[in-house]
Formats: sequence, structure tokens, C-alpha cells
Amino acid sequence: MNGFISSRRNFLMGAATAAGSLCAPALAFGQSVKPIRLRVSSSLTTDEFSEHYVWFRRFADNLQASVGERIKLDYFPNGQLGAENDVAQQVKTGTVDIMISGSSYWATVVPEVGMLDLGYLFDSYDQQKRHLHGAVGKRLAQVVYDRSKVTILGWTSTFGARNIYTKKPVASLADVKNVKIRVLPAPTFIQTIEAMGAIPTPIAMNELYTALQTGIVDGFEQNAGTVLGMKLYETTKNCYLSEHMFLPISAAASPRVISTMPADLLPAFLQAAQEASVYQYAETPAKVQKATDELVKLGVKYSPMTPGDRKAVRQEVTRKVWDPFTDKYPLTKPLIAEIDNDRT
Repeated sequence: MNGFISSRRNFLMGAATAAGSLCAPALAFGQSVKPIRLRVSSSLTTDEFSEHYVWFRRFADNLQASVGERIKLDYFPNGQLGAENDVAQQVKTGTVDIMISGSSYWATVVPEVGMLDLGYLFDSYDQQKRHLHGAVGKRLAQVVYDRSKVTILGWTSTFGARNIYTKKPVASLADVKNVKIRVLPAPTFIQTIEAMGAIPTPIAMNELYTALQTGIVDGFEQNAGTVLGMKLYETTKNCYLSEHMFLPISAAASPRVISTMPADLLPAFLQAAQEASVYQYAETPAKVQKATDELVKLGVKYSPMTPGDRKAVRQEVTRKVWDPFTDKYPLTKPLIAEIDNDRT
């Protein structure tokens, strides 16, 4: 369990118990309780490979089992409530209740959270879980709360490490040199791809398919589930298993949600989110394998990165990306060191 949520939850549960006993007489007289409706935002689709939707469904099922109809969730996928950077601001102000997103979008509010997007920070989701459900996740969640009053309900996994997909075969780090790779328009993504020798090219995700067809880019970096869901395999048949980023997602609640949640519901609400986060980590290997198997059937060919290439590119990323980042945001230096020292 995320330590920050755990410690805050213990305090809030104590308050909830006391307040709940005061509310009990009113409820005993049959007073009706109006359901709480919460708006939940996601930029992704509603399918089995959507890490946002899988987390949401588990969270919703947990709430249904624990509190019945007293909390109702309205889910807005596909960016219906706006771009994620904008929605993060709406969560701060309370116009959106919960946002499920890549953790990188909270870096626009709290730059230190951007450490989770550093290339080659994690080697596996097991390693990521140990730290995001431990001291590192607790510290980052505390910083988010201190700066914005937004509560991180849980950290969990995306469905697969990000790899490099190209139109032409890539079998080594040398083959990536000067290849135009679509990236998110975020510094850590751009710098990581540059450190690999490729040419990072920021392009909106909804423009990528056409950009591949027209040759604006030669490839992109993404996880298997997204490649399958967006049918990018139709234009790109090669995957270099760089595994350069194991990115987490976060579920974040606005200050209004936590401060106005009835005392007798808050413990179940927090627990539902935490269990969904643990559940998703357990589901991730099977989801990744299924998506990868489907892509193989559809003609995608995979080439592994050698241990030597991985070591070389991590050293380059450490020098060019990690070190400047920790110099700028010194709070992250011991957190990154803790993760970096935990490698098998």
C-alpha cells in the first residue's frame, strides 16, 4: 500500500469513525442518503488493453461491493473532459473529481514527479511496484499533496514497457542512429531517445498513423497494448525491445472529493482505490503477453536489446538526463538512488 495514503488514511479513518458515530442517529431514523456522483477522466479508450479503464473497472467494482449505490462514478474516456494537462488543473480546482493518467502529467504541477519518466529508471514492474508502493511513492504523493492538495489514490502500472517500433528492422542500438522516432512532447522522452542516437520527433498521438504513412517519422516508442489498440502494426512491423521506460499511471482525487466525502464512506473509498492499484500490477504480465502475442500474429517481429547495449545507453541517459534532472530537482536525488541501487 502506498505509504502516504496509508498514513493519511489512518488519520482520516480515525476521524471518520468518530464522525460516523455522531451521524448514526440521523441515519437510524430512515433519512435518505443522496448518492455521491464523481466525474472520472481518462484520455484512453474503454477496452481490455486500456490500463486506465481496467483500473477504473476494478475501482468501481470495489466501491459497488463495499458501499453499494452510495457512490456513483461517471467515466469520461477518450479525453472527453479535455487534454490531460488541462484536466490536471481541473482536478486541482475540483471541477473534475478524479483523473486517471500517466504520472507524467502531474509533472506539470509538481516537476519532481517527472523523475518517473526518466529513461531506464526501472527494469521491471516488480521493481517499480516495490518503490511506488513504498517510500518513493509515499514521498512523491506527499509532495503532490503539499503543493496542490491533490491526493494520489494509487500508483500502478501501464500495460507494458515502452519499446521502439520501426518500419525498417532494428536489431541493435547502432541501427537506431538517426531514425526519426515519434515521442511525447516531454523533455525526459526527448532526451532519452536522443541519448539512444535516434531523432526524437514530437507528434500528437492522433496524427501518428498518418505521419508513419507519409514518412514524417520512421517509427515511434510505445507499449504493446496501445500499438494493438490503435492498429499501428498496420504501418510498423518491427519492434526493438529497448524497454527504455516502465511508466506508471496514477489516480488522483481533487481536494473537494476528500474534504467532502462522508466520514463513513471515506475508508472504503480509499481502500477501493488501493486494491485496484495492487490488482493492476498483478494483471499486467498477462495483459502484456496477450497484446504481444496478438502483435506477433499480425506480423510484428521483435528484436531484443543486448545487455551490453542496455548498459551503454543507461550510462548515457544517466549522464545526459538523470544528472541534470537531479541537479535541478535535488529532492529526487535520494529517491532515484534508492531505485537505482535496487537492481537484480
